[in-house]
Amino acid sequence: MESTTENDRPTTPPDIRDAADKVSFHLLPDKSKEVYESAYKAYTDWRTSKGANSSSESVLLAYFDQMSQQYKPTTIWSLYSKLKSTINIREKVDISSYKTLSAFLKKQSRGFRSKKSSVFTSEEVQSFLTRAPDDKYLATKIVLIFGIFGALRTDELTNIQVRDMKKQGNLLQVQVPKTKTMLPRSFIIPEDCVEYVTRYQSLRPENVPSGRFFINYQNGKCTAQVIGKNKFAGMPKEIAEFLDLPDAASYTGHTFRRTSATMLVDNGANMETLKRHGGWKSSTVAEGYIAESLGNKKNIGDMIMSSLNLPSTATSADNRSVKISSPKRPKMDDSINAVPSTAKVHCGPEQKVFTFENCTNVTINYTGNPGNPL
Repeated sequence: MESTTENDRPTTPPDIRDAADKVSFHLLPDKSKEVYESAYKAYTDWRTSKGANSSSESVLLAYFDQMSQQYKPTTIWSLYSKLKSTINIREKVDISSYKTLSAFLKKQSRGFRSKKSSVFTSEEVQSFLTRAPDDKYLATKIVLIFGIFGALRTDELTNIQVRDMKKQGNLLQVQVPKTKTMLPRSFIIPEDCVEYVTRYQSLRPENVPSGRFFINYQNGKCTAQVIGKNKFAGMPKEIAEFLDLPDAASYTGHTFRRTSATMLVDNGANMETLKRHGGWKSSTVAEGYIAESLGNKKNIGDMIMSSLNLPSTATSADNRSVKISSPKRPKMDDSINAVPSTAKVHCGPEQKVFTFENCTNVTINYTGNPGNPL
């Protein structure tokens, strides 16, 4: 194992250097130490093969230039993150200060869009819960419920224990003790979905050695075997295949989490609510869900439309198309007097009935046939 710095070797006793190396090693993420170390070793092996002995900006530029010809930008940024941590720990060099390197990586990412997991609509979720037979899909239904109400990752689903659930009246509160950000969070399963969970729990054998909540289910019965991370990751595809959705393979282990965030934003959640729900520390990822939200895009379209003041169309009782003009929509906090959905209009000797939708202070401009006045 290399020292955290080469400059202090002549003056620092070996036992202190060894202790410092051990402390530095434990600064790496517990779950990914081997991956980080492997990335650092591959880099130092390449560096040695090129006759370089330091992590200068020029050396790293050459290394990432070569890597960018083999891997997509998302992989390159992941590699950069690993090397930033390990080089800082091993060599006391902060490569985040290399501005030219950062500019190079950003240029490689320009215009690139990573392929994201597909998401389920609320109608598709409802369809699966109500149509899929329980004798085959009950466990999958429970995972779907937990996944979208808790915005859970596959490893978070794996770690949920029986003791992490607590009834709160007709609701079920679930604790998520182990998360990617190391910050525990919790969520509520509403009454309408608790019935599914109760049904699944009632089938749990008494001799299950593990305290994990999710155990294998087949032919209407639960077994003592726990459900693994890979099976969780395959469940969204299983749901998509049952619903006969196109490109079922695009529904991956991240689908539950993306579906949860998308549904929340489509129903008007703001940034802080979204971040708390998903446990995100940074706003960057959460902003992506808001930007992609159909509900948010529709609201933007409505705001732009309100400034155009285009004429709408109403239909008379005798099915004649009548153009109506409506002034600009007021701001949300303005007080308005809405026009009823159906209004009787007197003009001359006759009475005509018109229907209106989403209009305020309507003025009807009608040019009738001279032989058939309004």
